[in-house]
Order: sequence, then C-alpha cells, then structure tokens
Amino acid sequence: MFQPLFVRPLTRDEREGLKQYSKASNKEQAVRAGVILLSAEGKTAAEISHFFGSHTANIKKWIKKFNADGLPGISSKKRGPQGGPRPNFTSAQIEELLRLSSEQPGDLGYEFKEWTPQKLATAAIDRGIVDRISQVTVRQILKRQRDNGAGDSAMGTSSSNRRVTSEQGPFHLGEAALAQSRYEAAAEFFYAALAEKAKTPEDEAISRGLLSKALEEQSKYEDAYSVIGKYDDPKIVTQLTPRTRARVKLRLGWVKSRLRNHPEAIASLNEAKRSFIELGDDLGTSETHYALGRTYIEINEFRIARDHLLAAANFQKTALDRELLAQIYRRLGTVDFYEGVFTSAKENFLKALELAEGSANPNVIGTVLVDLGTTLIHGHPGEAKDSIRYLERGIDYLEKGGHKDYLASAYNNLGDTFRHSGEWDSAITTLSKAIEIGQRYTKPSRSALE
Repeated sequence: MFQPLFVRPLTRDEREGLKQYSKASNKEQAVRAGVILLSAEGKTAAEISHFFGSHTANIKKWIKKFNADGLPGISSKKRGPQGGPRPNFTSAQIEELLRLSSEQPGDLGYEFKEWTPQKLATAAIDRGIVDRISQVTVRQILKRQRDNGAGDSAMGTSSSNRRVTSEQGPFHLGEAALAQSRYEAAAEFFYAALAEKAKTPEDEAISRGLLSKALEEQSKYEDAYSVIGKYDDPKIVTQLTPRTRARVKLRLGWVKSRLRNHPEAIASLNEAKRSFIELGDDLGTSETHYALGRTYIEINEFRIARDHLLAAANFQKTALDRELLAQIYRRLGTVDFYEGVFTSAKENFLKALELAEGSANPNVIGTVLVDLGTTLIHGHPGEAKDSIRYLERGIDYLEKGGHKDYLASAYNNLGDTFRHSGEWDSAITTLSKAIEIGQRYTKPSRSALE
C-alpha cells in the first residue's frame, strides 16, 4: 500500500532553525524551510507542491534531504570561497559591509539586537551592497578585519564606538542622517558627496538616489527630479549594475508620480519591477508594487491600485519591512476610503498604525494618523473626539517631518472637524494655518485624504 512521505519528528532547535530559514531573504531557502514545516504539520507532498507551485518530486527531495541531514540538508549551497572574500568584491563593497556591521540593527529597522554572519549577509543583499554573498564569506571578511587589528567588529561593538564621525565622509554621514529621518541634514551631506571627485558611475547613482529620497521627504519634488532626472537617459543607465539600475528607475518613478507625471511614472516603475523580479529581489519588487499602487490611486484607478498593493503585501512574506508594510496597509485603507468602505478603511489604517509605531520616520506615523482621523470624520461621525485626537497627533509628527504639502491637508481636515463640531474659533484658526501652508505648494498631494 502507498505510504505518503513525511518529515521525521523535529527537535526544538530544528523547528526554531526552520522558522528562521523561512524568513530569510534567500527565497529558495525560505521555500525549503516552508516545505519541512508544512510536512511536520501533516501536509502531504502533493498538498505542499500545490501550495508552493513546485513539482512533487522536488518536495519529496527536500523532505528526504532533511530527514537524512537535518538543517544542513536544505541549506542553500555555500558560495563563499575557502581562502577569503570573493576577489570580485570591491574594496568599497567590503567597506560598506564592515560599516553595516558596526551599526546597531535596531537603528536600521531590524527587530533583532545583534548581527550574525547570516543576518549581515541577508542585510547586505537587501540593501544593495552586493548582489549575493554567503554567511561564510561574511565571516571570513570579519575575521580578516579582526586579524588586521582594525578594532571592533560586527558582533559586539559598543554604541560609544559606533558613533559616526566626520572621518567617514559625507556619504556615510548622509546615510546616518537619512536613517534618523534628519532629511535636511541628509540632503546637505549627499550634495557634498556628489561634489567629491573621482566617483564611479555606480557611486554617483547611489548618492543621487538617496539624495532624491531625502528631498522627496521634504516635499521638494522638483529638486528631487533635478537630482535623479539624468537617469532618464538610457546611455547613462546602462553604465550601472542591474540592481542599481532598478533602484534608480524606482526613484525616478517615485519622483514623477509626486510631480503628477503619471504615464512616465508608471513606465519607470514597471521597468524597475521587471528588473527586481529578474534579480529575485522581493523587497525591491514589493517597494515597486507599492509605488505603482500609490500612483494608480492618484489617477482614480482603485481596482488596479488594490491589485498592486496586495502584490506588495504578498512579497513582504519573504522580505519583511515593517515601515513599508505600514505604508502598504495605509494605501489599502486609502482605496477603501475612496470607495466608501469606511469600516474596512479604518481597520487598515489601524493595522498600519500598529506597524508604524516606533518608526524613526515621523512622516510615516504622521500620515497614517491623519488618514485615520480623516476616515473617522467621514465614516464614523460619532467619533469626532477621536478624530481630533488622531489629527492633532498626526500634525505633531508631520511638523517634525518634511511633508509640508500633506501637513496643509492635515490642518484642513482638522479645521473641518472643528467646524462640524461647532468649535468655530478653533476651526478658523486651523483652516487659516492650512491656507498659509498650502500657498507654499503649487502641487497639493492627492495622497492626503480629503
């Protein structure tokens, strides 16, 4: 009689290891771990193959390998050379990896407290430092750094020794400022980095991309395009590596969307999406679907927007970024709002708020709070006090951030709530503030709920 193949009983350590594997940015390894976990739950190879879209023979192969060798049996093949770091890693890439290792993971948005070689390898790939690198290679790079007497290494560097100093140069100072949501300072540092001589096209593109991000966060959209617009030229873009090319196209799409050049924004974003998919970069693919979702909201194509946002959320299963996921839920709430489904909109905004709380980016938290408060005005008129509370909190965050065009809409919506509540003096003061801020911007943001 035919007997289905199942994984053997798991030890506690194996189960914990499989859960870690299933969250890895290495998609192949994450799938293998998922196969073993589902088998342990009693799912057959046929059921698992249907779930992952893989052939049954491959599912059985990984179950057999795990049964024989445990976790090493399903690990991705180690690509690190035996004698040290890959020779095709540039000194700049190794320097970037070492700099990353000196940062506190929590300061960069990660939930774990200490680096391991595997986590560093994953982060280096996700952040575009390298296209691929194994934990073995990372360990060797760190060991060589220690052997050369270079001081503190990744695992166990104290915060006092991790301070960014002027010796690191403007680019690294800009990165640190951007991570701390100090957008004006970040922009100044990146401008200084671009003024330096002897930059490679790759270094210049990365600096310009980060500078455009810093400017965009300050609602300086024309300035952001003046920085990144040169990459509309195909001859310039072809000088870049595939990953940087995809990142540049993503930034172009974002800025054009902000400037309401929607056809070109969609074209750039679709090009970026194709590149990220080819690279197997789930985080980049998620970011691009999110940007497309926001752009289609701008042109009232809510069904298409929802499809992109759901795709963005789906790619977060293998590339979890809490801040980006908060933005995705926020935009799903926006679609619900414009379609008049206020209860669902409120639920999505509350989920976004839960994910955004603790973010270093005040614009993220502020926009979610404002959208939540605005939804209560329209869909839950009996919750005016809660609406005012959310809007006032949101304004506090946006004052610290840089989205002043969105801040104008926030004051407008708060003033409207005061008006509906009969608080006329507060309404007049608040609406006057909205007009004052709004007059500084000729392109009001449709991303704000009204």
